[in-house]
Amino acid sequence: MDVLYTKYNYHRLPPFQVATSIVLNEGRKRVIKRALTPQATAHIARIRRDHRLFGDTTVKGGFELADLQDEGETAVGYNFIEGSSLDGLLFQAFQDGDRDRYWALMDDYVRRLRTGFKTVPRPPRDGQTEIEQVFGRSDFGFVPEAPDAYLALSAIDLIFDNVILAGTRHVLVDNEWVFSGCVPVGYVIYRALFEFYELKWRECGIDRFVSFQTAARRYGLEDTALAAYRDMEDNFQTYVCGAQRANFNLRYLKRVETIPHMQDVITQQARRIHDQDAALQDLTNKAMVLDEILNSYGYRMLSAGCRMIDRALPPETRRRRWVGKLFHGITAVEKRARKLRNPD
Repeated sequence: MDVLYTKYNYHRLPPFQVATSIVLNEGRKRVIKRALTPQATAHIARIRRDHRLFGDTTVKGGFELADLQDEGETAVGYNFIEGSSLDGLLFQAFQDGDRDRYWALMDDYVRRLRTGFKTVPRPPRDGQTEIEQVFGRSDFGFVPEAPDAYLALSAIDLIFDNVILAGTRHVLVDNEWVFSGCVPVGYVIYRALFEFYELKWRECGIDRFVSFQTAARRYGLEDTALAAYRDMEDNFQTYVCGAQRANFNLRYLKRVETIPHMQDVITQQARRIHDQDAALQDLTNKAMVLDEILNSYGYRMLSAGCRMIDRALPPETRRRRWVGKLFHGITAVEKRARKLRNPD
């Protein structure tokens, strides 16, 4: 068995530390998720359980879940799904400048999310304990009551990267995070948008193509909801990563320069370099002219005359000063005579 790729989640707390590998075995690719710590074995067991629960809450025409196989107590396996990720297709539409394609993909995702799972108009009075523990709240009064307002089972891992389009199928290839209780469908949409815009492609200037706010408004996420969902996401990251989550979220905190901004900086620097090249060329031309003067016959004759004067009248001598005064006197008399000849 050859390991083609492995991602280690050591930034998480020990109970959630797993490794996800793509392996090639007898010509077939498979995905294996295994515990990295003894505490994470329970997390693998929960993934196994949640896979069955997920199947019980899906509705035809929405999302499929990749088949799961047991790999012993500490690991689970999936068949590798050939296709294109929704994340990749959306980014390609951005690169192509194709907003119609972009919105078609996004709208279809949201439609499947709202119709592809069992939903409820409001959370139950009881059964929200785990939601409160993980997300810091279980009351969502800002969410309008509607038949598709809440997922009956909180499967929150439907980010664009985890959705593979294989023909007409939308296959969810990672369903690690499922919780008992109900969260708003809007929160799952928010997670997908936040991961896509803020964690992956912001540096590429995607916000100038279609902004995060524009996409959020299109799917009914107003400011109150966005603020609440951001708090929920922070609480979820604390639940998974604990005090180390600051390391995981450094990309939120550091200054981010977008590609268009960097292109502006490059243009400015190129202009500056051009100006410096022009100044350098001007100095080079002047140096060439000076070199021609220094090597000219006239300059050589002048230099020879100056050397003869220095030998006959050494600098800083009385003789040199006397001749200098005599020269200035003659020059003054000449100027006065010229003025007398030409009084006007």
